Amino acid sequence: MRRVLRNTREEVAVLQGDDEWVGAKQHELQVNSMQLLYYQAPVSSAMLLVAVPFFEPVFGEGGIFGPWSVSALPCSPHAFNIAFPRLCPWR
Repeated sequence: MRRVLRNTREEVAVLQGDDEWVGAKQHELQVNSMQLLYYQAPVSSAMLLVAVPFFEPVFGEGGIFGPWSVSALPCSPHAFNIAFPRLCPWR
C-alpha cells in the first residue's frame, strides 16, 4: 500500500524553515541560488554515492552494474551529455 503525502502543518513548517535557512546561507555566502546549487550538487552526489548501495541493488538485476537492455544503451551518451555538457568530446 502506498503512503500518500499530505501537507500537514509540520511539513509546511519544516519546508518554510528550510527556505529560510537556504536564504540565510545565500546571504551569508553572497551567492545567488544557481551558484549555491552548483556548489551543493557535488556534495549531494557524494552523499548518494555512499548511501545508495545500502538501499538499492548495485549488481545483478536492476543494478547499475547489472545487465542492461539493448534499448537502454543508446540513452547513456545522451544522459551523459545532459549531465556533463563540458566533458563531452562530441560536442
